[in-house]
Amino acid sequence: MSAIALGVTGLSALLTLGLLRLARSRRWFDLPGERSLHEVPTPRLGGIAIVTATLVGVWVTGGPAQATSPVFAVIAGGVIAALVGLVDDIWSTSPVVKFGGQGLAVLAVIMLWPPPAMSLAWVVVGGLFVLAYTNAFNFMDGADGLAAGVAVISSAGLVWLGWHAAESGVVALSTLVLAAAAGFLVWNYPKARIFMGDAGSQFLGFVLAAQGVVLVGAGINALVVLLVYVPFLFDTGFTLWRRFRAGEIVWKAHRSHVYQRLVGRGWSHAHVAWSYYAWSAAAVVAAAIGVGRPAWTTVVLLAVLIVPGIGLAALAYTLESDRMS
Repeated sequence: MSAIALGVTGLSALLTLGLLRLARSRRWFDLPGERSLHEVPTPRLGGIAIVTATLVGVWVTGGPAQATSPVFAVIAGGVIAALVGLVDDIWSTSPVVKFGGQGLAVLAVIMLWPPPAMSLAWVVVGGLFVLAYTNAFNFMDGADGLAAGVAVISSAGLVWLGWHAAESGVVALSTLVLAAAAGFLVWNYPKARIFMGDAGSQFLGFVLAAQGVVLVGAGINALVVLLVYVPFLFDTGFTLWRRFRAGEIVWKAHRSHVYQRLVGRGWSHAHVAWSYYAWSAAAVVAAAIGVGRPAWTTVVLLAVLIVPGIGLAALAYTLESDRMS
């Protein structure tokens, strides 16, 4: 599997380079806008490389692609989410269309893999979680190297949890996603030469979240699994709560995320990315510690993981206050 993973990393890097050159020749650029942090037009659609390399890896390994595997359903839903994102990359669809497409992806997973060990309530909660994290991941893909790097780290955490749950499909798919995201990161690390676009961010967010639901179905405590996703969920949740309290339209493009405020106040993209890498690594370690522990241990770990988010948010607003004074 390690040789295949290395091959997927190399393939992803080569495909990303090819897309980079194609986008430059066709002038398929992500232009600086109200939400963006980049200052010059930058090629996009790099997420196609992540999706393609992952699917090639799945085809070569054969394991996760078996129709009887729940991970097959995850892959199918992830492809639908990627296609919805690609349409948005090209034609800029409305939030309603985008969310509807994501819902279709979730429905595909449910239809292809009706989880017998989970109640209807858990299926609904799981579906809502996948939708929430898919959008959170999409929102967090706004700084060079941030989303791709966190996808690598989070996938490593899912590999470990999948191994602990004896869920070989999750282990295999998470390894392939890790490898594909790492290959793309070669060209996306600050200063980014290409962006993944919604095709990549929706695929990664969906697949990462859906595999968490599979792990819960395999017997891993839901709160333990949740620990892996804390960094992006906290930033997104905190930002939406703050905007809602301020009477702003929460789904409108903005630059109010904690990571965006940090970049806007002088932090480099690399500095921000590594801050979230460290936070995500801590989340993975916390999940590893939480497996098999009493519930109160997981609650304590969750509380500890929120502290870096509070610290980063406080720092962002302190920097803003200093600049305004």
